[in-house]
Amino acid sequence: TGSTVWGIGVGVPGPVEFRAGRVVNPPIMTGWDGFDISGWFVSRYNVPVVVENDANARAVAESRLANADNLISLKIGTGIGSGLVFNGQIIRGNEGAAGDIGHTRAAIASDDSPFSCRCGNVGCVEAYAGGWALQRDLAELGISVGEASGVVKLVKQGNFEAMRLVRQSGRILGDAVADLVSIL
Repeated sequence: TGSTVWGIGVGVPGPVEFRAGRVVNPPIMTGWDGFDISGWFVSRYNVPVVVENDANARAVAESRLANADNLISLKIGTGIGSGLVFNGQIIRGNEGAAGDIGHTRAAIASDDSPFSCRCGNVGCVEAYAGGWALQRDLAELGISVGEASGVVKLVKQGNFEAMRLVRQSGRILGDAVADLVSIL
């Protein structure tokens, strides 16, 4: 179209090895582990490429908009994550996994928790409170929704079971966020 590409930014729903521009063991991106996203784009466009975890990218944007040097940004949808900005810097942690509260153990989880997570662990916050978990729980009650946005639609319609599950998810997320705030 005659447009010039000056740079490319890619946000992905998983841990990122930031300097290399690769995803690292992403729980929901089957087949992407170690894929050189940055290299793929550089080979086609020959411009600077930044690959970042989507929750981290959101946290940086929110901290700039709010002019806040310290911020925890939550990403709640099909999956659950958070981005951490402290002293004006994004905190990525080892292998880009800092702030991944969706894959911490839920306060209500027990050793015999029936909820397996997409990451392979049992009892994760996301396995109780993520959009896909709400879909699963509604399906067990005979209520089928095609995607996580279907849960929102049911809540807006006043569906008792959907509202109950969303409230429960809110309590689980509240516990996880309170723990995160206390730790930080």
